[in-house]
Amino acid sequence: MAFTDQGSLQIQRIDATGGVSVNRGNESARGDVAIYDFNRRVITLAGNVALRRGSDTLNGGRLVIDLNSGISSVDGRGSADTGGRVSGTFAVPKRN
Repeated sequence: MAFTDQGSLQIQRIDATGGVSVNRGNESARGDVAIYDFNRRVITLAGNVALRRGSDTLNGGRLVIDLNSGISSVDGRGSADTGGRVSGTFAVPKRN
């Protein structure tokens, strides 16, 4: 954990290891390691990441969640298991 102490404790960043889960609304994400940057409002997960929204899934090496914009991105960086690739499954809604 990184913090400043200028009269009051202010957390700047949290680092977590050992299988991390992040849940927000109907989305859940997991990875081996996570860094939450409070100032930028960005969560970065690395190592065997999986992002799930309902029945849709994305898997890769790194996931970046921007809490300001609501945009999440998955890439294959550092993923030896998938050869640096991203994989996913999606449920396509039926046409009316």
